[in-house]
Amino acid sequence: NDIGHSFTYKDMRKKFSIDKEESVYKVEVKQNEKTLGFIFLKFI
Repeated sequence: NDIGHSFTYKDMRKKFSIDKEESVYKVEVKQNEKTLGFIFLKFI
């Protein structure tokens, strides 16, 4: 489903990067305030 949010690459680098090289990102999936899970993205 489209949740109505979009991120630019620049936004992703600042907000979601979890490594020094800024190639791995962690995005938290929530419903209301409850965490449903996490999505990890790695750009190679």
